[in-house]
Amino acid sequence: MVWWHYVAVFFAGVLVCYLLLIVFIRKMVKKDTSGRGKDGKQPKDWYLNPFYPVFVLKAQLDKANDRADKLEGLLKDKNRKIDEISKSLKICQNRFDNLDKQNSLLIRQIRNSSPASDHFRDSKSPSPGKEHNRRSHNSGTPSLFFSIPEADGSFYGEKGEPVQDERKYFRITPLEGTDRGGLHFISGRYDQKAIENIDYYLLPVCEVENSSQREKASRVVQVEPGSVIFKAGKWKVDKKVMVKLV
Repeated sequence: MVWWHYVAVFFAGVLVCYLLLIVFIRKMVKKDTSGRGKDGKQPKDWYLNPFYPVFVLKAQLDKANDRADKLEGLLKDKNRKIDEISKSLKICQNRFDNLDKQNSLLIRQIRNSSPASDHFRDSKSPSPGKEHNRRSHNSGTPSLFFSIPEADGSFYGEKGEPVQDERKYFRITPLEGTDRGGLHFISGRYDQKAIENIDYYLLPVCEVENSSQREKASRVVQVEPGSVIFKAGKWKVDKKVMVKLV
């Protein structure tokens, strides 16, 4: 074999390796079209360009960088929206807390309210409840009258009044020499208000037989009295009053 045969074989081997390398790179990049010309067509002399694999890899790198930049921009936008939503939630939570405080304050004011006009009117024209109170007092049974119970089903002892008016729904008759007493519901012309606000007026200290009929009812009638026990300045319900709506 002549020497130039060796040279030819050498260059042929280099050419085959080069072509195989290009094919391998194109398969790795999934035949990417980024190395094509401006018209979108692959250059005809691509196989003669020794830097063609570098161009293909560079195009892939640029494409990956563009995608990374876009994803980074989307991530920043999402984070900004999340921050805005978090601020809105904080504002809503603060508003809810303020409304909850106002609601609690109004409930306490309603429970503690006792209009003077009703008191004076009742003092001039005694109601059946007052007559009952006088009879109880004369019979030697000291009674305390309360308007609305606390949410935990109790009555503050200091809020009890010895005189009953139409705003007082409950009567406690302490048992002499003990820390216990009987609990009674007093029906009157304000029963409708108690029915409309059953969660605050009745349910904490009463068992309602037919609460499902509250839409049609206008009066609250006691079926069976309950009992209370005095602890830490409060009359706490030991047994709820049984009532029904009529």
